[in-house]
Amino acid sequence: VLLAVPDDRWGSRIVAVTTSGLGLNEVRGRLERVLGTAATPKELRQIPAVAYTSMGKIDRPALVRAWQREGEHGDVGAVG
Repeated sequence: VLLAVPDDRWGSRIVAVTTSGLGLNEVRGRLERVLGTAATPKELRQIPAVAYTSMGKIDRPALVRAWQREGEHGDVGAVG
């Protein structure tokens, strides 16, 4: 799942969360073909489960809040 999280410098940045065993390079490689390099995530975190709303949609605000709670310590991968 791709998310836009707050960023002090840019306003927001694109990050990814996954429940699969994919690494950051694999995710970026798959997405670059479709989105281009600038739109691919530079950070990735493994999560145990995706949060859903009562309507069955991905609860992106909940995932962003979880990302922010984890801070820098939650990163499994990052591209400088």
